[in-house]
Amino acid sequence: MSYFVKWIPENGTAVFQTGVAYARQTEAMDFACVILGRTPRDIWIEDGRGARTALQPAILQHCRQRGRAQ
Repeated sequence: MSYFVKWIPENGTAVFQTGVAYARQTEAMDFACVILGRTPRDIWIEDGRGARTALQPAILQHCRQRGRAQ
C-alpha cells in the first residue's frame, strides 16, 4: 500500500501533496513531522485509495514519540 502526506498551508486553501509515495505509513508520518514545522492549517496521511489513515492529532503524537515535535 502507498501512503501520501497531504496538507493545507497556514494561509491557504489549496491541498498540497508529497510527490513521493511512501511504502509505510510511519515513513509518511516522519515526513509529516517536517511539514509541521511550516505550521499547516491541516495535515493528514492518505492511502493509495484516498482514504485518510492518520489525522493531525495522530501525526503530532507520532512526532512527539519520535522526538520530532515541532
